[in-house]
Amino acid sequence: KICAWKIEENKIAILFHDITKQKLAEKKLVKVKERAKRKEENLNKINRITHTGSLHLNLATNKITWSKEVFKMFDLAPELSAPLYSEHQKLFTPESWEILSNELAKISKTGIPNELELRIVRSDGSNGWIWFRGEAEIGKDYKTIGIWGAVQDISKRKEKENKIHHLGKLNQTILNHAQEGIYAIDLNENTIFINPAASKMIGWELSEILHKNYHDILHHSHADGTRYDKNDCPVCTTYKNDKIHHVNNEVFWRKDGSSFPVEYISSPIKNNEGKITGAVITF
Repeated sequence: KICAWKIEENKIAILFHDITKQKLAEKKLVKVKERAKRKEENLNKINRITHTGSLHLNLATNKITWSKEVFKMFDLAPELSAPLYSEHQKLFTPESWEILSNELAKISKTGIPNELELRIVRSDGSNGWIWFRGEAEIGKDYKTIGIWGAVQDISKRKEKENKIHHLGKLNQTILNHAQEGIYAIDLNENTIFINPAASKMIGWELSEILHKNYHDILHHSHADGTRYDKNDCPVCTTYKNDKIHHVNNEVFWRKDGSSFPVEYISSPIKNNEGKITGAVITF
């Protein structure tokens, strides 16, 4: 660095100062800022992809700060300030707000982190779901001075779960109202399900025969009382040979020891990977 000034006619003074270390420090600072900016951009990109954000609650002032993704979750403009803590109650259903406010108080008191699934109210009045993990910010005196929160939008997952739940209830309703008996067994031939029609026909409740051998209960003998070998039982071989068996000349046995003629179809049960996990008998 050079400084020059006139001291008298035809004479100037020049001051030289070595600023190499300063320039190196400035370059290093520029690189640090560039790396920090890239990290922030990458983090924002990850947050956009995973629909995650962060928030911070200052317990001394009750001031809350949000990341941009949190604004999006509530359908609010990111250029605005985060709502006051007292206004957060409007952003959740009453049940979820009670859960969240109680949990924040617990984290503040104990410092123990926790995770919650909360139902939110967006600015347009629609509902969504967020996953929230809160952790205490500990001060110098080892007291909780704030709470950091990680937030993720799980609305799509909850929507799928609700659809699966409703579908499950529908399937259960269909099974309960079917007039045919439906009986399911696992790979050990143990009972895992019967519908009301099956229960009525055989005289057993599911709780009485759950995890008990199907063949020993329902199919142990022929109509004349002679023993029915398991190795010859179409039901027991269904998942062994991966075939559907249709039988109309046999009997099933009731709880009271009597039998009745049946027509039944035994089919293998397969999971999503196509692996056989048992068999279902409709009769």
